Amino acid sequence: MFSSVAMHNFWISLEIMGLGMSGIFAVILLIMGLVALLARLGNKD
Repeated sequence: MFSSVAMHNFWISLEIMGLGMSGIFAVILLIMGLVALLARLGNKD
């Protein structure tokens, strides 16, 4: 149905999308860690 070049391009696009999604996931975890750290440090009463 699809040519081998089209399938190859499709797999390349999936790899790029996976890298982007893992980067976003890592940034979200980093931001959540920073917020938790700031909440713990700012709670000195």
